[in-house]
Amino acid sequence: MKKILITSLLIYCISLNTSAQVQWDLSLNYYFETEETVYLDPPDLFSGLSSAIGIRGKAVFPWGNRFVGGVLISYIPSVELIRFEEDGSFVELGVMVGPTFDIGDLTLVTTGEISFRSIPTDNENLESTGLGTNLNVTLIFNSQNNISPKVELGFITQPAGGNDDLEYTFSPYWYIGGGITIN
Repeated sequence: MKKILITSLLIYCISLNTSAQVQWDLSLNYYFETEETVYLDPPDLFSGLSSAIGIRGKAVFPWGNRFVGGVLISYIPSVELIRFEEDGSFVELGVMVGPTFDIGDLTLVTTGEISFRSIPTDNENLESTGLGTNLNVTLIFNSQNNISPKVELGFITQPAGGNDDLEYTFSPYWYIGGGITIN
């Protein structure tokens, strides 16, 4: 799966129109605590994820006037799998695509994301990798200079993942954040 995602990212980046202006996004996000959203098999049980702070960075490329595509990297340095009281982190690399809407001095961007996610932990039995599927809505407050503030609301999920001994999936892990967009 890693090879397919990395190859897809490279092909995507090579195929981009190099004359298009790249927009860089950086945000700091708060992830809300969840209950019973993480499924582990074995031992066939559910757990929650603690609240956490994370950062996300994106390179966004316009596709005409109404769509964007891009690549993203996301990092949550510390999140607890509540039932096991085990800390881990999330590292994610992916691609995104979605429509944009200009509303006066605001730009609304909705993107769907597919990513490869690594979840390193202190407990080797709980370390895993997985397929991330995410959705977010970003509201950019366009300014006269090249730096614009933004707010972001979204969620990350993992419909498939685990390690050799463990299936590790989870339903939406919601977040809200703020940051900047650099044109």
